[in-house]
Amino acid sequence: MACVSSLYICTQGGSNSSRAFMHTLELKSQKEWRAYRRGDMPEKGIKPPDIPGNPHRAYKDKGWISWSDWLEKTKPSLIN
Repeated sequence: MACVSSLYICTQGGSNSSRAFMHTLELKSQKEWRAYRRGDMPEKGIKPPDIPGNPHRAYKDKGWISWSDWLEKTKPSLIN
């Protein structure tokens, strides 16, 4: 997998670099993730093609932990 997000180096499966990229966006919920993914948050930029739209599926058997981890949240109650 080639990385389009030039600030990050791809690792096996891309999951670590994708997660690092997501943490820079500081999204607060899955609702914000869906808005960003659709392009409804222009202030955050456009989702690079190497960031999966459905990370829980793309990384299911490649180290997916949780939405809390993807969005870098410590309290799962903040994710919904």
